[in-house]
Amino acid sequence: MSETANTTNTAIIVRNVKTVKTATIRPFKGSPDSKKVTLEIDFDGCPLDTVFSAATAHDVIKWQGNHRDKYDTLVDGSTIKRKFSAPPSATITEEQAKQAMKGRLATFKTKAEKMAYLESLLEVDDIEVDDSGVEEVEEN
Repeated sequence: MSETANTTNTAIIVRNVKTVKTATIRPFKGSPDSKKVTLEIDFDGCPLDTVFSAATAHDVIKWQGNHRDKYDTLVDGSTIKRKFSAPPSATITEEQAKQAMKGRLATFKTKAEKMAYLESLLEVDDIEVDDSGVEEVEEN
């Protein structure tokens, strides 16, 4: 399905519009290594209908997937009206976050690996911990 979004005036060209998003990238799924980058997307010179098409592509694909079982009830050439909404962001509870962090920490064998992971979460270069009097226990 390759269609262009219909707008009131498809000749509108976007000028001086940029959006900035922060993203994390890993070398492969499940990797403990990651890098945080900032993506600056420049829309200058893009036709407005192209921006709308990109913004609604996810919604169109999701609608198609959710309505395949209703194929027989759809009328060929009909118009389905939907209100645009941004995809919801995932949220987790504080307890779920704690459990996920504990699970991730359990995958590291040494205290240094655990500290490096915690530093990466806090986005700091060095964590000073007074662990005098704390005995390091070997984990099986």
